[in-house]
Amino acid sequence: LTPIYLVTTPKFFQVPTPLPTCYSFDCMTMNGSSSSASSSTAPDPAQITWEWLFANTSLHAAGLLDQTSEVSQRGFGEGTDDGEAGVNSSVSILTIRGSRGSTSFIVKRCSKTASHDVACTQRWYERESGFYNHFSERFAPDRNAGENEGPLVVPRSYHSQKKPIGENGEGFLLILEKLKGPEWRTLDFEAGCPRDEAFACIRSLGKFHGYFYSEKGMKDLEATSSWLPQTPIRLELADMVQDYYCDAWQQFQKVAPQELLTPQLRSLCEPLRKFYAVLVKRMAQGPSTLVHGDFRLENLRFRHLGQRAETIQVAAFDWQFSSRARGAYDLAYFMGLGLTPRVRAREQDRLKSEYISSVTAAAGESAGALLTQVSNDLEADLCVAILLILASFIIGAATAPDASQAMHWTSIQRISQTALDWQAAGVLPVSEVPSTGAFAKTEAAELPGSPIPHSKL
Repeated sequence: LTPIYLVTTPKFFQVPTPLPTCYSFDCMTMNGSSSSASSSTAPDPAQITWEWLFANTSLHAAGLLDQTSEVSQRGFGEGTDDGEAGVNSSVSILTIRGSRGSTSFIVKRCSKTASHDVACTQRWYERESGFYNHFSERFAPDRNAGENEGPLVVPRSYHSQKKPIGENGEGFLLILEKLKGPEWRTLDFEAGCPRDEAFACIRSLGKFHGYFYSEKGMKDLEATSSWLPQTPIRLELADMVQDYYCDAWQQFQKVAPQELLTPQLRSLCEPLRKFYAVLVKRMAQGPSTLVHGDFRLENLRFRHLGQRAETIQVAAFDWQFSSRARGAYDLAYFMGLGLTPRVRAREQDRLKSEYISSVTAAAGESAGALLTQVSNDLEADLCVAILLILASFIIGAATAPDASQAMHWTSIQRISQTALDWQAAGVLPVSEVPSTGAFAKTEAAELPGSPIPHSKL
C-alpha cells in the first residue's frame, strides 16, 4: 500500500547529480544528553548477539539487558500482533528474556527488494534513521503518559551510529521498542477510524505539527536540514516524479478496473500530468513543519490511558517519508484514507477545527502570524495535498503486485472521493503557471469533463 514503492522504470533513477552520502546521527534528547550508546565499530551482525547489543545499544543502560538476558530473533509476521510487513525495509523481531521478563523490539535493516533503488534515490533510510535518532526521546510514549491529549508519540530508538549510511543503504539499522497489544491497538483500514480515535489522532497530530512552529521546535527543525528534505518526494525531484507519473497514469488505465476509471477520476488525474510539480512546490512553501508523509492507519497505534476520549494516546512509526512541508499533507492523508467517506463527511469540519486549535496550543503565542497563515491556507492546502496523495497511489497501483491491488483500488476510491468532495481541482492552474509556482486565482473555464469550478483559490 505504501505509495511509490515499486517504481522500477529505469528513467526514474536518472537523477541529474550524484546523490550525497547519507549519514545518521546520534540519538540525543532535547536537553543535550545522549540516549544511545557509542556508534558501531564493526558491521552489524546478521544475527544480533548479546555482546553486540551490550556494546552498541542503550539497552543495558535502560535496564533492558543484563548478564542473565537471553537474546533471540524471529521473522516479522510470525507473531500474532506483529501487524503488516513493509516492503521498503527488512524487519525482524528481537526478543530479550531476562530478570525483568520478556521484551520485544523491532529491528529494521536495508531491504534488497524491488523498491530498493527508489528507497536509495529518495534517501528513505537516511530520513528514518535521522528522525528516530533526533526525535525518539522527545516524543517517546512514556514522556507524555500522564498527559491528556498529548502530542503524537513515536517508538523509542535504542541504536544509533555515526557511521555513514551508504548510498545503497549499507549500515542502516534501527532497533525500536515494539508497540504491541493488548495495550497498543491497531485499527482496521476497511472499517475506518472510530470517532473518538479520529479526534484523538487529529489532536495529537496538531500538537506534533504545532511544536515545530514554536521557537524551540523551529530550531530543532533547522538542525535537520542536512538530511530532512522538503516534501515527502524531495522537492528537487518533483519534475522527475511528474514525468514518471505520466507513464504510471497510462499504465494505471490499462490495469485498473473499468468501474474505477470514471470521468470524475480522469478529471482529477489528467491535469496532474502537467501540474504535479507545481503542487509539490506549493507543499514546500512555508510555513513548514515536520510531516510524517505516510500518515495512515497502518502506521498508527492507539492506547487508552483512562476512560475518557481525551486520554487516548496515538503513536506513529515508519518515518521513512518524513520531510519538511505544510502540515495539511498529513491531515489530508489521514482524513482521506483513515476515515470512511460517511464519517469524514460528517466530522471533517470539526476535525479541521480541532487540528487548528491543537496546532495553536502547541506553537504558542510567539507564532501568531505564522498560525494565521496556517489557518487561512488550510482549505486550499488540503486540496493540494489530497491531489498529490492521489498521484502517489496511482503510481503505486500501476506497478503493485496482484496481492495488494485490491487495497490500492479501495484507497484510490477513498482518496478520489475526498478530492471530489473538497472540490480539490479548484486549486489546479488553468493557464500558464507563473515561474514562481504560485497558483492562479481565476474563474476561467472548467477542466474538460470536470464538474468542479476553478474557484478554490
